[in-house]
Amino acid sequence: LEVVDIEDFVYKIWDSKDFLDTVSNDLTLANQLIEQFITQTRTYLITAKEALYMKNIQSLIVIGHTLKGSSATISAKALAEAARNLEDSGKNMDLTEAAKNINEFSALFTKFEFIAKEQLEEWKKLK
Repeated sequence: LEVVDIEDFVYKIWDSKDFLDTVSNDLTLANQLIEQFITQTRTYLITAKEALYMKNIQSLIVIGHTLKGSSATISAKALAEAARNLEDSGKNMDLTEAAKNINEFSALFTKFEFIAKEQLEEWKKLK
């Protein structure tokens, strides 16, 4: 059984302190951006799965690139890395790897959503 440092685990998924620094500690803006990110990412994940089914390599590359940028913007480092892997698998025209990368991103995103919702609740208490 592996002991996991929860703070380190959360930090690897999302560096919320770095993100707050990026938005100059504006909690209202931070909240809006995270909510937008979650909504848009859900849509992109659906589109990525459709692109995989249709074997649309170009769409997978664009989606991976877009998710990489938006994840990096909000300091979600693990998501940005997973999206980079998706983009690379598209560039390598490897649909099997793309499917694994979509699943990896999706699993990390589920964890991110949980962490983000808890963080947003904490921020609401500070307003």
